[in-house]
Amino acid sequence: MYRMGLGVRQNYVLAHVWFNLAASQFPVSKKDSRDRAIEARDSSAANMNPAQINQAQQLARKWKPRLETAQSEATLEWWQRLLAPFR
Repeated sequence: MYRMGLGVRQNYVLAHVWFNLAASQFPVSKKDSRDRAIEARDSSAANMNPAQINQAQQLARKWKPRLETAQSEATLEWWQRLLAPFR
């Protein structure tokens, strides 16, 4: 949504953050989904300068979920639906 400005102001930094976090959630068994998240993250980075990329990486490292939840198939399915337009 941030990368394309769908319902929010376009923001490549935040797009990069969320795609980076998405990629980190996929296990090895979901390599295709992980690769799509990485490709979308890198596509966002192509529109950013080095300072913005650094900012996005720092934000992703600092991100903490609000509620402690176990990684589940439901969570993975949510990320897969999020990345579906980038297939």
